[in-house]
Amino acid sequence: FKELMSCPLKSGARPPLLFDVLRSAAAIGEHAKMIVEIKAGNTEAGPALARMFLRHPNLMDHVAVVMSFDAFIMHNFRREMAYVYDQLHTNQVPPPPPVEEKKEMFSPPLSSSPNLRPSYLGHNRVASHARLPSMLGGE
Repeated sequence: FKELMSCPLKSGARPPLLFDVLRSAAAIGEHAKMIVEIKAGNTEAGPALARMFLRHPNLMDHVAVVMSFDAFIMHNFRREMAYVYDQLHTNQVPPPPPVEEKKEMFSPPLSSSPNLRPSYLGHNRVASHARLPSMLGGE
């Protein structure tokens, strides 16, 4: 990170921090929303993002989505954000959530957790393979 920040851009400026970008979105207006992607394997970005939201809760209004293709990162980020929510909206605050160790490749899916509900359960969607016979003129 320090090495990246010490390399100036062609214009001579330093690369902007996410904090700077979100402050710029706030200056543009409440309609300005960003999509934040946490790259797979970057286990430090989620807790850092949650800490930034805890210190600057107004910046959350300018993030439309936080995403990652790493389910482990998103699972831990969800827990971090639950803590942020508790800090911001209640007087009784539990201790920060423990960071889980990355599980083996063949561990049970995250959706088996009693606290997690896969998002697709709330949708009235039919898997495309279930529609395949009708799309091909059958049934």
